[in-house]
Amino acid sequence: MIRERSVRSVGISLLLTAMLASCGGSGGDNNSSGSAASGSVDANAGRESTPTTPTGSDDGSSGDPIVLEPIQPTGPTFDELLATSAEPNAFGTVLDSAVSGLRYKSGDHYGITDSDGTFGYIEGETVEFFIGDITIGAPIPPAARITPYEMARGDEQTALNIASFLQTLDNDADSDNGIQINDAVHTLAAGAAVDFSSAGWLTPVLEIYLDGSPPHSRRPDIDLLVFELTSATEAGARYMVSEDTAYAHLYFTFHDVIRTLGSDVKSVAEASTCQVDSHCKRFQLSNPTPYYACTHSTSLLYSEYDADIETMGRLAVDRDSLIDITGNLYYFARDPNWRESSLCITRVTLSRDICGESNHCEVTTSLWD
Repeated sequence: MIRERSVRSVGISLLLTAMLASCGGSGGDNNSSGSAASGSVDANAGRESTPTTPTGSDDGSSGDPIVLEPIQPTGPTFDELLATSAEPNAFGTVLDSAVSGLRYKSGDHYGITDSDGTFGYIEGETVEFFIGDITIGAPIPPAARITPYEMARGDEQTALNIASFLQTLDNDADSDNGIQINDAVHTLAAGAAVDFSSAGWLTPVLEIYLDGSPPHSRRPDIDLLVFELTSATEAGARYMVSEDTAYAHLYFTFHDVIRTLGSDVKSVAEASTCQVDSHCKRFQLSNPTPYYACTHSTSLLYSEYDADIETMGRLAVDRDSLIDITGNLYYFARDPNWRESSLCITRVTLSRDICGESNHCEVTTSLWD
C-alpha cells in the first residue's frame, strides 16, 4: 500500500508544483497561496486555521508518500464550541444508513450526530454538516430526515458524490451497519475543502459513449484526498466507492424506510372501526418502485368513522418523498446507454368493501375472477 501511495505521489507532486507556479508561488514553499486547501471552509465558526499541506518533494523525485498533516488551530476548537453551544429545540436524523460522528452547526448550536444519526437544530436556522473543515453539501433548512439528496439541494450528481464520500469514510468500510466518521478523520480533514457540485467533482475522460456523450471520472486530487483521509480509519486507506455502489446502498436504505412507513400507514388503517358498509373507504399507497413496470400500488381499507386520516396522510407523504428521491437518483445513476422494456399481465378482481362482524372493514369474495 505504501509503495502504491509513493508512486501516486510523484504525479500529484508535479500537479501541485504546476498549480503553485500558475498562481505565482514557489513549488518549494508550503505556505504558498496556491495550496489546494487554501479556501478552507469555516466549520468551526471563528476558528482561523492554517491550511493542510502535503509533505514530500515538490519536484517529484522523492519516494515519500504525500500525507495530510493536521493543522494547528488559532481560534476556538470544535470541542470548545461544543462546550459553549446553545441548546437545540428540535431534532432530525441524517440517513445514508445512520451517519454518526458527523459534525454540524445550526445557528449557535454545535453538535455531533449520535449512533442513530440524530442531530439537533434551532428552529428558524439552517443546518450545516462538516467533516473537519469540509462542508458536506450546503447549509439547508433542517428536517426530521436529512439525506445526501437534501444536502445537495436536489442535485442528483451532487447527492451521489456526497453519498460516495460518506460511505467511503466509514470507519469499518461497511456502510450496511451504519456510517461512522471517527475523530481522526476530522483532525486530518482540518483545513481541507471539497466541491461536491457536479462541475467541480467530475472531469471528462477521453472515451466517448456510442451516443456521443462523454463519461466522467473523479479528479485525481479528490481521489488522493479520500485515500489520505481513509488512512485514519480502522479499515485503512482506500479509494472512493463507485457511484453505482453508492446508489445501491442508498436504494436499500431508503426502501427499508419506505417499507416501514407503508406498514405504519397500514397499522393506522387497520386500527379503525366501522358501523356500516358506507364507512369503508380505500387509501391508495404509491408504488414504491414506479420505474419498474411490474410493481403495483397498494390499496388499504379503513373506516372513515374513526380512522386517524391526518396521520395516514402525513406518513404517506413522507413515504412518497423518499420514493420520489429514489426514483430521481435511479434515472440519474443508471447507464445512459441501457434501455429497458417489460410487459406485465395482470388479473382484474372485482370486489366489494364491507363492514365485517368485528366492525373492521373487509373485502368480500370477488364477484368476478
